Amino acid sequence: MPEKAELMKDSEDVEDFGSPTKKPRLIKYNMLRLFNFIAIFAICFMPKLCDSDFYESMVRLISTSLGGFAIFLGAQSSSYGSFSMLTKIGIYLGDISYSVYLVHWPVVILAKYLMIFDSISLWQILAFIFGISMIQYHLFEKPLLHQSSKMTFAVCGIIYGLLVLTLCQPQSFGYVRVTHPAVAANQQIAAQCNQLEMNKNCNWDPEMLQVAPKPTKSAAYFCSYNGTGKATVFFTGNSYALRQLAGVKKALEGKYKTLYFAARPACLTFETFNEGYEKYWQCDEIFNKTVAFLEKFKPDLLIISQKLSGNNNFKKPLSSTEAYLQDKATLEVARYFQMFSSFTQKIFFIEPHPTCSFNPALTLAKEIAQEKNITNHNLELKSIRNQVDPGWLRIKAAMKDCPKCVALDVRNDYVENGKYAVSDRISKLSLFCDNNHLSPPGVERMLPTLKKSFNQALMELNL
Repeated sequence: MPEKAELMKDSEDVEDFGSPTKKPRLIKYNMLRLFNFIAIFAICFMPKLCDSDFYESMVRLISTSLGGFAIFLGAQSSSYGSFSMLTKIGIYLGDISYSVYLVHWPVVILAKYLMIFDSISLWQILAFIFGISMIQYHLFEKPLLHQSSKMTFAVCGIIYGLLVLTLCQPQSFGYVRVTHPAVAANQQIAAQCNQLEMNKNCNWDPEMLQVAPKPTKSAAYFCSYNGTGKATVFFTGNSYALRQLAGVKKALEGKYKTLYFAARPACLTFETFNEGYEKYWQCDEIFNKTVAFLEKFKPDLLIISQKLSGNNNFKKPLSSTEAYLQDKATLEVARYFQMFSSFTQKIFFIEPHPTCSFNPALTLAKEIAQEKNITNHNLELKSIRNQVDPGWLRIKAAMKDCPKCVALDVRNDYVENGKYAVSDRISKLSLFCDNNHLSPPGVERMLPTLKKSFNQALMELNL
């Protein structure tokens, strides 16, 4: 009888919750839930504001506190009557959240090991994680909750035993001991591919910003660097230039007074070829700006480094030298070279390197750990010619009537045993940081060629 009375009392409380006196509590509760959700969402997706350890610790502390508050609010939800569909979805996500926590990291590590991030998007990986988490929750975790304590402890003991056995018998479980230093070094090369030096030391040159506004696009820069030499240098290009800046500065060490740097991903220095590019790249911001920069600074050397094979105007191979000379894209590039020549003494164009169909840095790290022969990944020269030459031969043809222009052929710096090397033979370090860009060791390979050409030009100019 008392139990019946208690149930009736609870039922009355639930039904009575819609009364005017209790509605403010429900509104306050829902506002707290909404605020907490917005705060968690904001702290997860806001841009990084600072690199200090204190900042990172505070972000983690706040996010953990918000998570704890969310759990507290969830525990109070039973006091507020029946649940809406949205609330039920939230409760279900909460139920599987620990399963997601357990599953996500092994899946991420496996995806990294199999190198499938290059072919599968993040959203597909997330769907995979949630799918496995739901299966694990319904087939294992939820049924286990209804078992006896003895059964639960027995299952946990078996799992821990398997983990200990995995650690004690590494070879039986496919674990490979990492001993070669190139394994960690190549993983670091891959991890730091987008950590550009300009992120830390770009001064956003005020004179350059008079010509073009500070870009809102990420990885786009207008910087200048002071040196101890006499020459004024202007270095420009797309994402290739972003990764090669350190090498160009090293090749010109002690030779330049000021080195101006302007680069952004995808966009070509020959701006008319950027027409049709997605607005995402914001190439329209730099239309006609290269000539404006050159006219303002009148550099002794203009250095260009950029990928060409991504632009349709530079993809099609032609049958003869004459065909390249008469090609529409060649003539347009020649027009740009003539404009540039009015404001500089020498124009250098660095030969574009190839793009790989795989991520060399991660592939090498994996295969060095497995003691495999990594030279098998070196690229066939025929594929290099098919990919690079259509654009490169157009550039060289456009230089025919440009006495100030110099084509810097760097391909031979990477050729070993008739193939294009993707790793250093001795150190086993990757020459690429991803499938599309040179790593610092890769840039080092071309330095002798760059130094020789730059020094010769500066000697001719008495600089």
